[in-house]
Amino acid sequence: MPGVTLLFAEVRVTATSETVLLLREAYGARYLAAWITASGGNAILSGVGGGGAADPQSTHDLMVEALSVVDAVVESVEIVACEDGIFLTELMVNGNAVPCRISDGVALALRSGAPIHASRQVMDDVSIALTPESVR
Repeated sequence: MPGVTLLFAEVRVTATSETVLLLREAYGARYLAAWITASGGNAILSGVGGGGAADPQSTHDLMVEALSVVDAVVESVEIVACEDGIFLTELMVNGNAVPCRISDGVALALRSGAPIHASRQVMDDVSIALTPESVR
């Protein structure tokens, strides 16, 4: 696909205790906001630093290790559509699309160094333009 390349911006907990994932356009000012579970947010945040532990520390770490054992590579995470506020996301593994939740895709992308893309249609339909100051 590759459409628009996105970068991890942050996971935020709102005043109403909802967890929100923010992804920002690599070469622009638009963001995607996805409401995710608290455990999804924790999985993403635990992958931000790269860890470096000898043993897998999470299911996502284990999945990346298991994929490498069978010579499978997480090539990218593709956000292909948004229906009724739910992002339809695919994990690209050795040329195959595997449907996944956006939080799982981002958690795996952070651990494997894979890029995150969103279709231009998704960005045009549901992205929001924020200034860096308004994200804080």
